[in-house]
Amino acid sequence: AISDEEVEIKWTADFAISEDISDDFESHDAFKINSGGPTGWGYMDNDGSATYGFEGIGFPGSSEAMAFIVFDPSQTTPPMTSSSPGIIAHSGNKFLASFAAVSGQNDDWLISPRLNFGTDFKFSFWAKSYMANYGLERFRVFYSTHDESDWIQVTAGDYIEAPVTWTLYEYTI
Repeated sequence: AISDEEVEIKWTADFAISEDISDDFESHDAFKINSGGPTGWGYMDNDGSATYGFEGIGFPGSSEAMAFIVFDPSQTTPPMTSSSPGIIAHSGNKFLASFAAVSGQNDDWLISPRLNFGTDFKFSFWAKSYMANYGLERFRVFYSTHDESDWIQVTAGDYIEAPVTWTLYEYTI
């Protein structure tokens, strides 16, 4: 089963001036669902399902339909920072999480703003599974050179399974 997904996104794009673009989600409001933030992220919640939360833990947006939520375990009620060491962010306090759909499997997408690059660029992010009890988190990475109907898969196979420790994933696109 697919449950929480935790991600830090970073990529380098070649514009008129080459610059790094990075987002660790610290500047996003805690518990904001599908937060575009200063980067301008887009989201697709194709399953449209309510999501699972944590028993005995409260936070804004818990159990709502979503693709992703800016999760801050230090601001849950009660705080999860000492009771759940597996939910600590890779850096800072916040991370992007995707909670398991109540009805069927997740079909949730994080989409970067349109990039205008003339040469290959490196795309990297940190990801982990919260726990392996229900199966490891699965993801795929795609890109498009035209529009949302022209996806090219970058990851090999059907999907990547993220281990329960933060792991860096890097791709050249």
